[in-house]
Amino acid sequence: MKTKWFIGLGLAVALLLGIGVFTTIAVQAYNGPTGNGGNSQTGQGNGQGRQAGYGLGAGMQCGDCTGQGMGQMRGPGGSRNGMGPGVGQSSVTLSEASVKTLDEAIQEEYLARATYQAILDKFGQELPFVNIVRSEGQHIAALSRQYTTHGLAVPADSWVGKVTAPATIKDAFTAAIQLEKDDAALYDKLMTQVTEPELTRVFTQLQSASLNMHLKSLEFYNK
Repeated sequence: MKTKWFIGLGLAVALLLGIGVFTTIAVQAYNGPTGNGGNSQTGQGNGQGRQAGYGLGAGMQCGDCTGQGMGQMRGPGGSRNGMGPGVGQSSVTLSEASVKTLDEAIQEEYLARATYQAILDKFGQELPFVNIVRSEGQHIAALSRQYTTHGLAVPADSWVGKVTAPATIKDAFTAAIQLEKDDAALYDKLMTQVTEPELTRVFTQLQSASLNMHLKSLEFYNK
């Protein structure tokens, strides 16, 4: 009788342990691993995290320095990857024409950030603007590092307080969608004017973020 009782107890404990393990695995499979920031050496951002989305950024090399990896903003409801800071200073001297393109690029990103901030100030923490404005800050940081790694001063933001939000949230979406299209078109032009590989890479990444992340997110929420 005691033997049967011990066997029954053992089966019950094994069943409970099995349910616990299965539940843990199921929860992990549902949530997925949390994404992390870009690695400053490899430039890689972990692309898998909660609420499906994505973001893998390639690292950039600039002369003797190791550049940053940009993790792109995740899909609706997801988190964002970061970008790891570059280290060192480049031995490459940028041409006057390349510096001019860099100036155009960072002022465009300043404009975008100011536009999204004005929209948030007027309409509150609306999606996807609240996510995109943070991403614009990352874009500015990526361009700023190009200045510092080449021994140049980062230009001042000429758009602070100079952008007025559209009258309605619908108009805000229309303006933002056009802004991202203009941003991508600018990078098409700038990439024909530079010869330095590191500038080509950063411009390509920022253009990809505008088209494949910001624009798609705006179109998704513009219902």
